[in-house]
Amino acid sequence: MACSSCQKKLSYIKGPCCFQCGRPLAHEEAYCASCGRWEHSFDRNRSVWQYSMPMKQSLYRFKYQNKREYADFYGREALRMYGFWIEQIRAEAVVPVPLHPSRRRERGYNQAACFGKVIAEGLGLPLRQDLVYRTKKTLPQKALGAGERSRNLAGAFAPGKKGCPYKRVLVVDDIFTTGGTLDAVASVLKKAGAEKVWGLTISMGAASGEE
Repeated sequence: MACSSCQKKLSYIKGPCCFQCGRPLAHEEAYCASCGRWEHSFDRNRSVWQYSMPMKQSLYRFKYQNKREYADFYGREALRMYGFWIEQIRAEAVVPVPLHPSRRRERGYNQAACFGKVIAEGLGLPLRQDLVYRTKKTLPQKALGAGERSRNLAGAFAPGKKGCPYKRVLVVDDIFTTGGTLDAVASVLKKAGAEKVWGLTISMGAASGEE
């Protein structure tokens, strides 16, 4: 959340943007340099804001200082911008990126689930936190290089015991950078039965920033 003066300083993501990951582009092109080189497991991602000040401060408080009420503002703006898109892709369920149980206990909540709850309720969709589990306590992605990020996420997620009963799933998280986390979750969901997996994140960071 941000005060009225800070809200005016928030950098909303507007076109042109990458068809795949939603990253803002300087020119009208189909894909960003990263998505043009690499094939992702997720089908498409969209983000509301760029990860710059004052959004960095807002997300830090949301994530680490128990400002769970910020999810209402993030969710309302996400629905305003992308609610019609989510209806168009016919998403059947909202799945928040899970935290490792130890981190969930330390923090007391999963910020992605707080955001996802607003999205799910706004669209009348189920919020499913039982379809994917984090099985490995990963290192912060922001401290790692590209190769280290992939190794860090290898085997980090596992499907729920009953698989995925939905064919079209929307995964939600707080920050998107390289897409490694969304790729890992989408891969697990598709192996468990999903056919299409999209992403919706609060913020879009620089490719070398925090994820």
